[in-house]
Amino acid sequence: GAGDARFPVAVGVCSTWGIAVVGCYLLGIKFGMGIRGVWIAFAADEWVRGCIMFIRWRSRVWEKKSLFRESNVPLPDPADYPIEEIDEKV
Repeated sequence: GAGDARFPVAVGVCSTWGIAVVGCYLLGIKFGMGIRGVWIAFAADEWVRGCIMFIRWRSRVWEKKSLFRESNVPLPDPADYPIEEIDEKV
């Protein structure tokens, strides 16, 4: 993952409760649309959530998040591990 899990989870919870649940009640029960109202509310929830996530993705803010902090530890050089030596160990 990109280390940016809080934003999608928060958007998902708020969208589900604010659009899907409220929309299902209003359209399905209050306005008497029944199952059609429920499906419209679900579709609206998915559409709004998708638009918010697309805007977040396009902003590239998520790229600045990281699961690991940068360190000064050098990475091993692949030349130090010849393929023959690795094959012998396996």
